[in-house]
Amino acid sequence: MSDIHTESTFESAIIEHLSSPGWIEGGAADFSPELAMDKTAVLSFVQDSQPKEWAKLKAFLSGRHRK
Repeated sequence: MSDIHTESTFESAIIEHLSSPGWIEGGAADFSPELAMDKTAVLSFVQDSQPKEWAKLKAFLSGRHRK
């Protein structure tokens, strides 16, 4: 019997379709149920899309740790 009608086959097809234009599948360890987000993906997005603001935030936070 073919496994084409199983949930795992369906899941694989969805992941393959979403990955083709550039979506990156995250890992379960990076997902925060409390925050309802993938922490690694969000940080990566902010760092890539707003490098100047990220640099300001890093400078601000590093200054707080020196005191």
